[in-house]
Amino acid sequence: LAGAQGSLGDLAMRTGRNADALAAYRALAVMQPDDVEVWAHLLAAQFVAGQRAAGLGEALGNAQKHPRDPMFAEIAVRAASTCPAATADQKKKALADGQALYRSAPQDSAQFGESYALALAANGKWEDAAQTQGASVFVALSAGDQVAVEQYQEFYKRFQARQLPTRPWADSHPLIKPHRPLIGSPALPAPAAPPPAK
Repeated sequence: LAGAQGSLGDLAMRTGRNADALAAYRALAVMQPDDVEVWAHLLAAQFVAGQRAAGLGEALGNAQKHPRDPMFAEIAVRAASTCPAATADQKKKALADGQALYRSAPQDSAQFGESYALALAANGKWEDAAQTQGASVFVALSAGDQVAVEQYQEFYKRFQARQLPTRPWADSHPLIKPHRPLIGSPALPAPAAPPPAK
């Protein structure tokens, strides 16, 4: 996330300071209420902090406020599929919405594939969940993205063992474990050399 609040939230997530992460992301959500990336970070922090029911309620509310935005719908699918407080009806809606997202997404959308797999698992369709998640692993493998492969494999193994993940994203996902920012930037020009001494 860009900006000071996003950086504070990411740092707090990396260092296990859940209350600080929640406060930083919440402040950012107040400033940018229509930014789906901000809400994804906040939902991840809520699940890590044990505020899963609150996260589910906000995710569902945001999906209703932004009915044409597939990313808000995807967050709601992930929340309803992994929150223990989700009702059977909420899980069924997550399954329908997840399937619609998956069918409308490009063939190489491993992200929506994983969302749909979560909803399948939440509704007890373990074999379908593993098969769908396996397709996401294959997409990441085909793209040569080893980091994504490891993230998708985490849920794939859980689905094979008939275990529902307790968070909307894998433990190694940047929303759960934000990457450290790079120090310096190769895009910046090198400082000018001092003039030669006379």
